[in-house]
Amino acid sequence: MRSIFPRPHPKRCPTACAFSWSPDHREPAVAVKLLLTSAGSVNDPAGLTGLAVMTANLLTQGTEKRPAQQIANEIDFVGGELSAAADKDSTGVTLAITKNNLQTEWI
Repeated sequence: MRSIFPRPHPKRCPTACAFSWSPDHREPAVAVKLLLTSAGSVNDPAGLTGLAVMTANLLTQGTEKRPAQQIANEIDFVGGELSAAADKDSTGVTLAITKNNLQTEWI
């Protein structure tokens, strides 16, 4: 049986991070997901239940120099979407954007 998904290309960095990409040139968009495998709720310290979820929510809430609304507006302007979530085993941040907008100055 032939898979309909592109074959992933895993790679490990010298800093112990790992990443994988699956090119599909038929798609008009690019999705990037940063997955922190040691940042899930299973690793919440005792007495701090919900820390991973709260931290994931803060990842899209802006910075001192770039407020959340500015980030949201810039991503929305180029047809993109930014999200972050935590589950039991990991925390992930996903950015999806159309290919023709990939070369904007804020990336």
